[in-house]
Amino acid sequence: VVLDGFTITGGINNDVIDGGGMTIRTGSDPLIQNCTFTNNSADFGGGVFVRQNAKPNFIGCNFETNTSTEDGGAIFCDTDSQPVIENCIFSGNSSNTGDGGAIAVDDASPIITNCTFSGNFAAEGSGGALSLSDLRDMTINNSQFTSNTAKKGGAVYIYDAKDVQFTQCSFESNSADFGGGIYIDDSGMTPVPVSFTNCILWQNSAYGGGGIYSDESVVTVTYCTVSGNSATQNEGGGLYCKNSSEVTVMNSIYWQNTADASPDIFYDGNSTMTITYSDITGGSTGEGNLNTDPLFEDPTEGDFHLQSNSPCNGTDENG
Repeated sequence: VVLDGFTITGGINNDVIDGGGMTIRTGSDPLIQNCTFTNNSADFGGGVFVRQNAKPNFIGCNFETNTSTEDGGAIFCDTDSQPVIENCIFSGNSSNTGDGGAIAVDDASPIITNCTFSGNFAAEGSGGALSLSDLRDMTINNSQFTSNTAKKGGAVYIYDAKDVQFTQCSFESNSADFGGGIYIDDSGMTPVPVSFTNCILWQNSAYGGGGIYSDESVVTVTYCTVSGNSATQNEGGGLYCKNSSEVTVMNSIYWQNTADASPDIFYDGNSTMTITYSDITGGSTGEGNLNTDPLFEDPTEGDFHLQSNSPCNGTDENG
C-alpha cells in the first residue's frame, strides 16, 4: 500500500489503540510519503498509532501541531513495531500529560534518519521530541533537535533501553527541568550502552544537566562537541551523572558550559567517569586530555568545525 501526497488533518480519536489521523494495523507495512499530518489528536499517537509488529515507512512527511493526551503527540510506536522514519519534519507537536511530544516508542525498534524536530513539547511529561522506553536496538541518524521542551529530557528521554545509538545528531536550545538536551534513566549496559557519536549539543539548558543527564545508566560519548550548555541551579552544564552511572567520554570536546559547580562534567561518588583524548575546560585526568581553547570556527553561530591551527587537530586516540 502506498499513500503519497495526502494531507490528514483534524482527526480526533479517543480509542487507546487508534491514532487521531491514522492507525497502522498490526503486521502491515505501508509506504507513506510526502504526506502532511496536522492538527490531529488522540489519547496515544495524535497523528499516527503504529500497532504491534507493523513496519510502515514514513518518507518526506510533515507532522505539525498534532496532540496526544498521553504519549506520542505525532506518532506512537507500539510493541515490536519497526517503523522507518526518514526525511520527516516534526514541529509543534505535543503531549499534554504523557511522554514524547513528537514520538513515543514503547518496546519498539524504529529507525529515524535525516529528520528535524523543532518546538515539540511534553507539557507535564518527559521527552519533548522523543520518549524511548523499554526497548532494545534503536538508531537515530543525522537528525536535528531544536527548541523542544519537557520536564525531563527537553529533546529526548530514554528509559529502560539498551543499545540506543545517536549518530551525527545535533541538539540545540532544548530545555527541561533536568536534562536539557537528553535524560537517560536506567538505560544502557555493557556492551550495549546508550551511545552518542559525532553529535553536537549546544545551548541546551536545565536546572541540572544542561546537555546530558545520566541516572543509573551506561553511556558513551565519542567524537562529540558539547558547548554552551547550562545548568542554572545545579551541577553539570554539559553532563550530569548520578546513581552508579558508568559514562565514557572519548575524543570529545566539553568547552565553556556553565553551572553553579562542575560546569562541564559532574558525577557523584557512586558513578564511574572515564575521560580520554578529550578537551575539557579546566582539564580532566585521563590519557591524552587537553585543557585549551579548541579554536572553533564560529561557535556563536553554531559552527564547531576546528580551525586549521586548533590544538585539538590530530589529538584523538588515533593521532
